[in-house]
Amino acid sequence: MAKVGTMRNLKFSFKLFISLCVFCLPFLTLNNAPAQEEGGRRPRLAIGQGPIYIPGDLIAAARKAYNQGELLLHLTVQRPAAPWLETMQGYYEVAPGGECEIWLRANRQGLSPGEYRDTVSVTSDGGNASFEVILTVPPPRLPRMEVDGGPTINIDSRTARISIMIRNRGDALLHWQITPDLPAWLSADRMSGRVAATAGSQFEISINRAGLSPGTYEHTLSIASDGGNASKNIRMAVAQPAALPDVIVKSINIESERVRYGRGAWVTFTVKNEGQAPVAGSIFLQKEVTKDGVVLPKSGYFEIKGGLAPGEEKSHRFKVGHDNSWPAGNYTVRVIADYRNQIPESSEGNNASAAIQFNVVQ
Repeated sequence: MAKVGTMRNLKFSFKLFISLCVFCLPFLTLNNAPAQEEGGRRPRLAIGQGPIYIPGDLIAAARKAYNQGELLLHLTVQRPAAPWLETMQGYYEVAPGGECEIWLRANRQGLSPGEYRDTVSVTSDGGNASFEVILTVPPPRLPRMEVDGGPTINIDSRTARISIMIRNRGDALLHWQITPDLPAWLSADRMSGRVAATAGSQFEISINRAGLSPGTYEHTLSIASDGGNASKNIRMAVAQPAALPDVIVKSINIESERVRYGRGAWVTFTVKNEGQAPVAGSIFLQKEVTKDGVVLPKSGYFEIKGGLAPGEEKSHRFKVGHDNSWPAGNYTVRVIADYRNQIPESSEGNNASAAIQFNVVQ
C-alpha cells in the first residue's frame, strides 16, 4: 500500500509541474523578449551609408543615426580600436522618427602624412551597425622662399640702389636673413624680415662707389630662411671718370699791403685749368671784398674769354683803393672762379683763391 501511495504522489507532482509550466510559459516568453518591444512595436536603427572622411583641415566629423522604429532607441558607440580616433559621446537616446549625430574626433599628433582607416561599431536595442572612418594627415605646412630674378644682378656705373623681392611660395610664415658679410661698397636697408604665406616683401641694397678704382666688383649675397636658401651674385661696375676741366685761381697778389687812398694798388690773379678737358667759352669770376670784417655787396665780377685748355693759365688784374669806393680801412679780397657753377668740373670745392689783406690809408 505504501508503494501505491508513493506512485500516486509522484503522478500528482508531475501533473502539477506540467500545469505550472503551461501556465507560466507565456510569462517566461514575454520576459525574454526585447525590453522595448510592446505589442510588436520596437525601435529600429538605421545609419548613413559609406565612410565618413576627416580631411586635413578638420579635427572632427559626424555620422547620422536614425530611429525608424516606433519606440525609443538606446544606442551605444563602441570605443574605436585606432589610438588616433575617439568618440565625443558614447551613448545616445533617439526618439521614434528622430535622429542623432555621432561625433568622432581625430588626433593627428605623431602621425606621418597619409591616409588612416578604422571601423566604428554601434550597438542598440534596435539593431547593430558599423561604418568606416577615413582620416587624412596632410604634409606639414611649410614656408618656401623664392627670390625674384636670375642668379646675377648687374648694376651699371650710374645705378646707386636696387630692390630685391622675396616671395613666400609656401603656406606658413617665412623668416629670412641676409648673411652679414657685405663688403664696404654694399649695404642693405634691412638684414632680416618675415613674409606671410603666399605674400612678398622686398628690401633695398645701396652701392657706394666712393674711393673705388675703376673696374668691376662682385659679391655673392646669401639669404638664409626656414623655407630654403638663395643667393644672388651682385656685379657692380665703377666707370673711368669722365675727363673734366678743373678751374682754380692759382695765385693772387697785391702790389702793396699799404695802399694810399686815391693812388691805389694793382691786384693780379692767375686762373688755371688743372683738369683733363678744356673749358669752352668764357669763365666768370667774382671778387669778394670785406671791409673791417664785413662782406661788401656788389664787390665786382670778371670775365675771362676764350676758354682754357688743360694746363693753360690766364692772368687778370684790377685796382683797389683808387677811388671813393675804397674808403680808408682794413680790407681782404679774394677771387672765386666759376662762382655760379656753370662749368662741370672734376672738383667743385677749389674755385676760390686765398684771401689777401691790405690797408687803405689817407
